[in-house]
Amino acid sequence: MRVAAGLVPAVAALVLAQQPAPKPDIKVTTRLVQISVLVLDNKGNPVEGLTKDDFEVLDKGKPQSIAKFSMEVRKPLREVKKLPPGLFTNSSEDPRKAIEPSSTILLFDGLNTPWADQVYARWQMVRFLASLQPGDKVAIYSLGSQLRMLHELTSDVDSLIRIAKRIQGQQSVEITDASIDTSDIQDAEMAAFLDQSNQRMQDFYTVNRVQSTLAAIEAIAVHTRKIAGRKNLGWLSASFPLWIGLDQTTGERRNFAEDVERTVRRINDSNIAIYPVDVRGLIGNPSFDAAVPGRIAIRNQKKGRNPMRDINLSHDTMHMLADRTGGKAYLNGNDITGAMRRTIDETRVSYLIGFHPVHDEWNSKWRDVKIKAAHSGVHLRYRNGYVAYPDQPPAPRDLRKDVEEAFRSPVESTDILLGGRLNLEGSPASALHTAVSADPQQFTFTFKDGRYHATIEIFYMLLRPKEKPELVTQGLALHLTKEQYDKLRKDGMILRRSFPNPQGLDRVKVVIADKPTGNLGSLSMSAANLPRVQVQNK
Repeated sequence: MRVAAGLVPAVAALVLAQQPAPKPDIKVTTRLVQISVLVLDNKGNPVEGLTKDDFEVLDKGKPQSIAKFSMEVRKPLREVKKLPPGLFTNSSEDPRKAIEPSSTILLFDGLNTPWADQVYARWQMVRFLASLQPGDKVAIYSLGSQLRMLHELTSDVDSLIRIAKRIQGQQSVEITDASIDTSDIQDAEMAAFLDQSNQRMQDFYTVNRVQSTLAAIEAIAVHTRKIAGRKNLGWLSASFPLWIGLDQTTGERRNFAEDVERTVRRINDSNIAIYPVDVRGLIGNPSFDAAVPGRIAIRNQKKGRNPMRDINLSHDTMHMLADRTGGKAYLNGNDITGAMRRTIDETRVSYLIGFHPVHDEWNSKWRDVKIKAAHSGVHLRYRNGYVAYPDQPPAPRDLRKDVEEAFRSPVESTDILLGGRLNLEGSPASALHTAVSADPQQFTFTFKDGRYHATIEIFYMLLRPKEKPELVTQGLALHLTKEQYDKLRKDGMILRRSFPNPQGLDRVKVVIADKPTGNLGSLSMSAANLPRVQVQNK
């Protein structure tokens, strides 16, 4: 049966896996490094109309030949109506919309931000959303105890503002100062012991915040990877330091640089530039805060504790993430609305430059890249390098673990793009019918013995409030003749499944896996307000 029109986006043409060819004696690998570049004039306005000959690329000071070049200009967005009840898709970019070269993602970070600053940030976010112009596309995510996608990419200002106003400030346990005040303890050994305990507790919470935040940013990168063009991640946060445990009470140090590099690589693979915005605004020295008793401030100074150091370390993190991804950090300013507005305005025009590195130093080290423009009076913004990772065989994927993570994740897996339909049969409902559509070119087919073979795993999770989720699994092995294979590619693939007794069902989540590659697609479908039909079994 043909897939519903527009339900599943077009994807790249399928490359069929043929019989293994003899391994050559010499293996030649060509790597392409691609960097998105903004060119701004002295007033901060984007410059368009430049060509490949207007740029020079240097990899650790050595000139590189530009192998790929394109200019992308944001165009007016052609908005469409929402999908009707009972229809769903896991694509962040609705296939019926015009493809845009620039999108803005707002991450409201409640995990790393004090509650009072969250209230101010939400107010500024609403002001910014009210200033959106035709063609601006924005999505909203929030990070607290978990990452949540609050609104997919859209230019519907009213809808975005409604969602932003619903964001509730939360008191993050990880940044709440629950340490024991040791300023009045006379016993030096007891005070030192409690100081060490306080530091260990603070470090524990910081580790959790760092790991949770980086995982959330990576999840956003994965979810938005297939959206065309440059994506700008506006990270509204108070941030976190790149290292912990520098206090004299412990003498220990932990650096998160490797964790950050992993996240940066995932971000760059998805063509995302991070624009951190410190929602604390203009920050004074906390030592002069009237809310901090003088005896505590004095004792902290004696112990070598400097509150400004922690702020500076947080700002270092923001600068690093911005520099490594081609964004800009907005710090020590109270105009959050203006910062986000400038982020959109300056990305109206972007250039994609790609080159094949000529060096032979693939040693997992960072390589600085400089890009120059032939025109004077312009400023370039781009990620300032890349990690020269060596060729390695892909690590074996644990399909079971990946599927479990897809079910837990608050955002959809989009390696495989899916469309879905839910219908209830009868009144009262006696059955729930599901139909999940996918372009078969997203799956791995091998040709052997005159047939095309594919192995697909399908997982259904039925969720009811206050009940244990029900998991249903199904394996699908395809062995198609050429005629059947050609028809499948032409008409598309629809996977149907019916479930009896749908009473109380809140949601159905489907995960589909291409077993040879481990690629996943997930789709969450609400069971509320579904159309009722009479389905005849054939």
